[in-house]
Amino acid sequence: NYIEKEKLERIFYKKPQEFDKNSNKDILKYALGAFLYVPANKYNQIYKSVVNQEKEAKPLAICLEDAIGEFGEKEAIESLELVLDDLSKQVFCKLDKLPLIFIRVKNIDQLKKIKNKEFITGIIIPKANGVLLKAFVGILNSFGLDNLYIIPIIESSYFIYKEIKEEYFREMYSSILNHKERVLGIR
Repeated sequence: NYIEKEKLERIFYKKPQEFDKNSNKDILKYALGAFLYVPANKYNQIYKSVVNQEKEAKPLAICLEDAIGEFGEKEAIESLELVLDDLSKQVFCKLDKLPLIFIRVKNIDQLKKIKNKEFITGIIIPKANGVLLKAFVGILNSFGLDNLYIIPIIESSYFIYKEIKEEYFREMYSSILNHKERVLGIR
């Protein structure tokens, strides 16, 4: 949005198009790019990341995992709830566009504690495996949240060790195929 129209046509073979959380999955999966990670217990940082949108929608990952510290979960969930509540009350100045908001959760119990999920684009699953991915899809479906995407992150030791990694990759591949409409990307 900051490049002049003539330059856009000269630079790009196919001009960039606008996107938001309701855009087609085939557009979103390529539009994600790098995420801005913000610890969930830092309300002011989250607020600034949502409000200061100089270059339109960008992916924001609000982290409930390692960025909040060992004892920061309660404060982080309260802070996240406050942000989501402020969005529902339009405290954020009736923004034209919100960033794509993803929540990086530590486990399913954290996901259950988040009440207002309407502004969330998806869930990031750290240390994902096939069983965990299936469990997250099940819990989202039980909450009627079939519009939320999932981004599994393959980063556990199960995928490193030669003796077991093939089994875990097969299980993950099968789980991704079974829920491919929900999986926006794999990291």
